[in-house]
Amino acid sequence: MRLIPRMTTGLVFALLVLVGCPPLASASNPLQSWPASCQVTQTSLNLCASKYLDVANTQLHAWLQRERAAGFLKSDIDRVERQWEAYRTTECAMTSRRYQNGTIYPLTYGLCEITLTQARIAQIRDDIAALKTP
Repeated sequence: MRLIPRMTTGLVFALLVLVGCPPLASASNPLQSWPASCQVTQTSLNLCASKYLDVANTQLHAWLQRERAAGFLKSDIDRVERQWEAYRTTECAMTSRRYQNGTIYPLTYGLCEITLTQARIAQIRDDIAALKTP
């Protein structure tokens, strides 16, 4: 019985590496305790991934709103973000397809969305920093 939780933990962390989930290094990041704060059951990991994605999406939208208010984003950003979200949905569906009939599918799909959202935040942050630099 004890081997199952250890195998599940190993599978989850191997999956995190395979999907490319970046480390959460910032002490101010409310997500840094994930997945350590989750119970090691498939349902719990799926729910944690969903919560983690909600926080990542909130961070993305807050960043966009702040920069939009500061005048650094052009008016077409809403259209661009809708296109990016469509890309993220398609990309994650494609990369998670092999698991679509399994219980791990929501986790693989969610980790993909989290990874792409974090990358998008970094991309926007870097793009805006370049605009602000004379």
